[in-house]
Amino acid sequence: MPKPCPTSRYDYSATPTAATQQRPISNPISTSIFSTGRQAAEIDDPSAAVFVAMADNLIIGYAHVVVRLADERSALLKRIYVDAGWRGRGLAGGLLDAVVGEAGKRGVTHLELTMFERNNRALAFYTRVGFAAIGSTTFMVGEDPQTDVVMQLDLAGRLNGELA
Repeated sequence: MPKPCPTSRYDYSATPTAATQQRPISNPISTSIFSTGRQAAEIDDPSAAVFVAMADNLIIGYAHVVVRLADERSALLKRIYVDAGWRGRGLAGGLLDAVVGEAGKRGVTHLELTMFERNNRALAFYTRVGFAAIGSTTFMVGEDPQTDVVMQLDLAGRLNGELA
């Protein structure tokens, strides 16, 4: 299996292999919800940043973060996805490091996310890297109420080397 390249900031208009990268990321969840147009709009949003990890010209993971315009001191980690075949190899940590670095450049002091309460693997990862649960929120999937855990990471401490 090929080694992934370093995580890099994704610029929709400057891709070296546009035919490969302009299609939605091959993930059953993302391809059913996110069109190419929506992904392009998210990438082009100046309040956001998208980072990708690649191997053999294929996107094997990505992260999407948005700085909240209301205060510009907080950001929302919208997504981190890693292809199932690449999980457990440190890609999520590399993507998170890229997000934290970008947030630090923008003066963000804390990063928040929401995640499905039953996603034990994600919960363990986020807890291990320093996120703390600060609440919950409910959303509907059809007629079925679901609960997301709201988590927060203190970026000032992480950027100063207090958390690894």
